[in-house]
Amino acid sequence: MKLFHFSEDPKVTFFEPHVPKTNSKEQPFVWAIDEEYAPYYYFPRDCPRVAFWSSSETTREDLNRFFGHTSVNPIIAIKKT
Repeated sequence: MKLFHFSEDPKVTFFEPHVPKTNSKEQPFVWAIDEEYAPYYYFPRDCPRVAFWSSSETTREDLNRFFGHTSVNPIIAIKKT
């Protein structure tokens, strides 16, 4: 499995494990994402976005409503500024 770590800092050459600011009781980690979910991180952190995809549980109505215009899956929508 390929793993990725994304950073907006081009000077980063080594990812140091750290405790998340949101959970000080957690162990230090380097957060990584697998290849399937990597596209969700192609946008800057402060870029408003929503991602959605279909699954075997998606209703026919939702498939038509959200995916009827395209053959892609998943869909990532960003806020136009």
